[in-house]
Amino acid sequence: MTKNSNPSELDENIYEVSPKTKRLVFLLAFFVFAIGLTFRFSLKNLMTVAIKEKIEKVKGRCPFNYQDIDLGFFSTHIKNLEISSRCLSTSQDLKMDELIISWGFPSFSPLGLKLNITPVVKKKELRGTQFIIAPFGWAMKIDKEEISFIDYTSFFSPIKVSGTGDFQLDLRGSYSQEINSFSLSLNSQNILIPSQNINGFLLGNLKIGKANIKIIPSKDEKKIEIYTFELGEKKKDLFAQISGDLEINKKNIGQSKMDFKLKGSLSQEIIQQFPLVELLLGRYKTPEGEIKMSIAGRLNRPTFSPL
Repeated sequence: MTKNSNPSELDENIYEVSPKTKRLVFLLAFFVFAIGLTFRFSLKNLMTVAIKEKIEKVKGRCPFNYQDIDLGFFSTHIKNLEISSRCLSTSQDLKMDELIISWGFPSFSPLGLKLNITPVVKKKELRGTQFIIAPFGWAMKIDKEEISFIDYTSFFSPIKVSGTGDFQLDLRGSYSQEINSFSLSLNSQNILIPSQNINGFLLGNLKIGKANIKIIPSKDEKKIEIYTFELGEKKKDLFAQISGDLEINKKNIGQSKMDFKLKGSLSQEIIQQFPLVELLLGRYKTPEGEIKMSIAGRLNRPTFSPL
């Protein structure tokens, strides 16, 4: 015969919750709380605010303005970006409709994370630039990209230049903002400076044609060497050949010291078309009609003298 039990006398162990179950319930509650917090406060907005706060600290060293930042999982869009010429040591501010930053495949030289940088200027995307974040520094690379000069000169120069060419760049530096290595090459067959008005002077078409430029690091780590610099062709409208080196000021590029030698020539048609050029370059002409000059001093304040 079974003995009936009083409910108040039942063993309490039957209703005891195990520690494992308690931990599981706690983790589930925390997960639900985190999901609710994410929907209440957008993770995208939180990250955008954090990035904007970081940007404000950088703006003191390099002045720039932008309209908005659109942060995405695969890419980030910075709208209406304008970087001051003080930061770039250029003649005018750098203006972009948009700057698109997206993840790329890992880099092996140098080893690090790769970002694809795509400026949008006048609704045209300028592709090919890579920014690499490495353990001991950074790098900016363009791997033999065909570029349109009219697109890129609108960035940095008031002078319009048309034509296309193969362009390659490898710029590396440390996180202390110093530039450690710089190399560049450009090859073109069809450079043209079209007719335009520059500071009140009306220039006609100037056909340069060929360009072969190669700049490499020097044996002296502080310098870069002009390995090849040729514009135009001999016995054509214009020919210029430059040799020498540039001692880089890593803190202020404009204060870099240069030691260049220039040899070149202009056709009679160009001299007649641009009489001011003849006036400016007359003291550097040899009896044979060749132009020879030395270019020294600071990059932002050069001095010229006959060779």
